[in-house]
Amino acid sequence: MSETQAAIEASAVAITQKVTVTSGATSFFAFLAKVDVIAWGGLCIALAGLFIQLYFAVAKNRREKIEHELRVKKLEGECNVKD
Repeated sequence: MSETQAAIEASAVAITQKVTVTSGATSFFAFLAKVDVIAWGGLCIALAGLFIQLYFAVAKNRREKIEHELRVKKLEGECNVKD
């Protein structure tokens, strides 16, 4: 994976974490204030942010698993991949 792609992914994860927390807090306070439109909108945005974070976590896990398998093969001398 290129450094640019890693940087973009890292910034996307950081942004979605902040958006999820902020919209969740806004939704909570809107429910307390009985402003239903803002409460449900904030809840929907928080859920969308959560799913985006889950997507990136699964993708990162897959990538790291593949990299680990390649490193093990390289250490065992079975890998034909160029550096």
